[in-house]
Amino acid sequence: MAVTEREILGLKAAFMKFRKELGITNEDIDFYITYEVVHSIQQDRVYRKGEMELIKKHLEQQFPEEKGFRVLGRIKSMTSILGKLLKERTLSDVFGFKIIVENEDDCYMASHWLQMNFGLEEIDDRIANPRENGYRDIKLILQLYDINFEVIVQSREMFFDSETKKEQRHSTKYPWKYSSEMLELASAPEFRQIEL
Repeated sequence: MAVTEREILGLKAAFMKFRKELGITNEDIDFYITYEVVHSIQQDRVYRKGEMELIKKHLEQQFPEEKGFRVLGRIKSMTSILGKLLKERTLSDVFGFKIIVENEDDCYMASHWLQMNFGLEEIDDRIANPRENGYRDIKLILQLYDINFEVIVQSREMFFDSETKKEQRHSTKYPWKYSSEMLELASAPEFRQIEL
């Protein structure tokens, strides 16, 4: 699906309202929210979907539901990608998976398996070092097929806790994501988060 000039203008207008919260300037918005950038990201989201589905199947074989595991996958929404690009100048988690395991020991077992089977770019053990708000997981940035993707490993308890507090945590950290303008833009078929 091609991105229209009208959609680009809508994205720019929506992000202009949140310059202060994002710590960005008009120049940042003009630089990152162009037809070329948005079209390129959109094409990559569509092009890489097949590869991400293959990775998900591989993960599901290693971590099957019959054994109590759960694998979730997603490709970020366009508004979330652009917000992160504007705020942090990085896109390491456009493609992401979450592996839910039984307990903390399983988290470390899964993390070890992932490190042995994919190229490890980065790891953050937030079980040993939880965030200030209590959020816990192991976050890995991995590489396969010349693409980085994020994997979050959590126990069932960590997953339940993170999901019940997600909107509260995100609305504080990313208030712009929950504005009516951003929610409307993120609901457009070509900009939606893609579930794998």
